[in-house]
Amino acid sequence: CLLNVAMCKLRMGEKKEAIATCDKAIALDASCVKAHYRKGSAYADMCLYEEARASFQKVLEIEPDNAEAKRELEKLRKSEEKSDRQQRKAFGSLFKQGGEGLGVEQPKVEGSKEEVTADIVRGTGTGGGAMHQGIEGLVKGIAG
Repeated sequence: CLLNVAMCKLRMGEKKEAIATCDKAIALDASCVKAHYRKGSAYADMCLYEEARASFQKVLEIEPDNAEAKRELEKLRKSEEKSDRQQRKAFGSLFKQGGEGLGVEQPKVEGSKEEVTADIVRGTGTGGGAMHQGIEGLVKGIAG
């Protein structure tokens, strides 16, 4: 029943609720492949690649030959690459210049790109905070 609720939440776009429902199913049965798979799908839809990868890898720990999980991991890799390219294109020139002419220093961002991306999406942690401060500084400099 929880797996059906999780699927409905996914289809309705309620990703956080779907994850919470999957967590309940996993608490009842840690080897529930569908719960891990749906949790990974929700994380992937939220662009939380590291969390999605962990969920799909858990599926493969339980069922090493699970073709769907392998396919999702490949889609995830491609989505990450596309996201990286888009971010470099959108923000690359701003940060290459280090905010020159705007009176803004380039922010120092610590952590892997997956951690920083997840922090940005969540709006938490040092990666997202530093990125937010950097972007905020650029906006203030432009509006100045």
